[in-house]
Amino acid sequence: MLLPKLSELDPEESTDGSTEALGLDAIADELASLLVPGIRERHQHPRFLTSIAVSLYLSGFFPDQEYASDQVSEPWQVFEWHVVEGLVRISDDRRSLSGLPGASKVRQAIESHLTLNARRYLKSPANNGFHGVYRGLARELAVEEANQLGLVGISLLQTWEAEQQLEGFYGGDSGPGYIRRQQLLDAIADGLKTASVSRKPTWQGWNFFHDHLHPQAIGRQEAKIIQTAIRSDTVGFRAEVYDFVSSKKGDELFDSSSGRSQLEKAFHQQLAIEGSSEIRPLLRAIAAYESFSRTLYNGFHACIRHLAASSTATSGFQLASLDEVVFAAKNLPSSYQRCLDLLEPYRLGVRFADSFQHFSLDQSPKDWLRTLIDHHKETQDRKLPVSKSHWFDEIYSDSYLIRAPYREMTKSTDDNHDGYVHPYRSRALWRFSKALKGGR
Repeated sequence: MLLPKLSELDPEESTDGSTEALGLDAIADELASLLVPGIRERHQHPRFLTSIAVSLYLSGFFPDQEYASDQVSEPWQVFEWHVVEGLVRISDDRRSLSGLPGASKVRQAIESHLTLNARRYLKSPANNGFHGVYRGLARELAVEEANQLGLVGISLLQTWEAEQQLEGFYGGDSGPGYIRRQQLLDAIADGLKTASVSRKPTWQGWNFFHDHLHPQAIGRQEAKIIQTAIRSDTVGFRAEVYDFVSSKKGDELFDSSSGRSQLEKAFHQQLAIEGSSEIRPLLRAIAAYESFSRTLYNGFHACIRHLAASSTATSGFQLASLDEVVFAAKNLPSSYQRCLDLLEPYRLGVRFADSFQHFSLDQSPKDWLRTLIDHHKETQDRKLPVSKSHWFDEIYSDSYLIRAPYREMTKSTDDNHDGYVHPYRSRALWRFSKALKGGR
């Protein structure tokens, strides 16, 4: 059974991320989920929902809890290997596979003439393969229900079958779709026996994935089913945000050259003006939390940049004199209180206070710096499953030296503006809207 823990980062690329160095991400993630349930920042191609529907249907032909001979890989995983390998083998343009999880791993195996298996695929496919990335949304949209096809999933599969001229694929016992279904079931069954992709490079079945499940070739009616499901949100504001990103004004905004953090802030500001009265309190809470986060983030990274620019230890006096630290010491207490008030209706006030109440006090810049340092250390120490290293060492009393692994990270921080620190999935919805409008 697949029980994904959705993640924004592939383990191959993850670090002790810059915002997580301060423990800011969890509340932002909750706020984003309240705004657009089921959507993740990594989402790019809504057609993976169709691939999941096909996968659920095919997996249903195998017994529950069936594993490959490696005792790890389930039918859905074996199917995912075939999908990704088929797309990589047949697609000439690598850019057309942008956003395909696992593509680089599969390409490496192919180029090395190695058979694809669990060891040569993603380290955590249940989190980071296309099932892991999109299955939470599939559940949110009723493409999947209790590890089986949901009502939307059945409708999506039937629509895809008709549009792709694959009659017989879903429940039939004849026709071109039936033949393709049996071909795929045989490949999965053999993959379970060998715990690998058992089909040779010359297998004619590879074309199926490119011709019928390519992430950038969604059918027109298929797209309408997914769009209707996305707009069916009854607990959040996914439909309202989707409609706005799909509008001419929203499309022009996201199509601009503005940076991500500035763009999403501007988008929320415009949505607060033109959106419903119901969405505005949540947007105010997000804006308040991002103002708090930005002030804390800028203070921390100003210190990190200063430490990175020096080859010797830096005194706390020097760090406390930085403009961003002085600003944070002065402004965070009022920002904290505003956040607390606006987060409380969303049951996030207690979590916010537990994490950041030490920034509610009026402090001198020097005392605030000490609070910042202790907060960072505590954040790193309580990470699971094992604690993470601190970004800098206290060499002796009130003197600091940055650790080598974090020196280079200062070059990619975005401290020079006042945009959002966190993403709120609006760009992901915009990417979806572009793809669903362009359905073939």
